[in-house]
Amino acid sequence: MPFLLTLPLSSHYIRPMIQTPLTSEDILGPDGMLSRRIDGFEVRPSQLEMAHQIEKALNDRSSVIVEAGTGTGKT
Repeated sequence: MPFLLTLPLSSHYIRPMIQTPLTSEDILGPDGMLSRRIDGFEVRPSQLEMAHQIEKALNDRSSVIVEAGTGTGKT
């Protein structure tokens, strides 16, 4: 007979399992993770716009082609 573990329905158990996905703004924005953790981090509007377009394509399950100059932050 298989072992079955049941937990009571409680937000105490469920809350840690639910995570809100990070957005490009959460990472690359003026108050994002990188700006809070890297001294001298500079927000690049063109990088953020490119990241928004890629994020939108991923969420929509569509394609996007990005052409951007040196220093935009493609990496």
